[in-house]
Amino acid sequence: MIGAGYNIFSNPDSTCPQGYGTFNDPVRNPILGLDSHDGSGGPVYGLPLFNLDLGITKKLKINERFNSGFYFDWINVLNHMQPADPCLDAYAPYAWGVLGCGGNLQADSPRQLQLGITFNW
Repeated sequence: MIGAGYNIFSNPDSTCPQGYGTFNDPVRNPILGLDSHDGSGGPVYGLPLFNLDLGITKKLKINERFNSGFYFDWINVLNHMQPADPCLDAYAPYAWGVLGCGGNLQADSPRQLQLGITFNW
């Protein structure tokens, strides 16, 4: 019943909707006119996000007319792996609770470095 990948449930078969979420299932899609306060964006929130970026800039004055600048930008400087949100779609029981819906597990990109130099006149 479950797809390949890391699952957020210890027993996904017990929480996965059977028959696309009927009335006797623990989880089902909201029914218009019958359910209220379904959260409008979904009753289940995604995983928390954490990312740290860093930028350093140094400006050098050469003379009155010319100057330059060096910059260093790091994206995800701590190289923190952010897992993708789990798939909680009642119409896809094979991927129920699987992080990244069985595809890409990492939601963000690994550490990146950008170096640059500018000349102004």
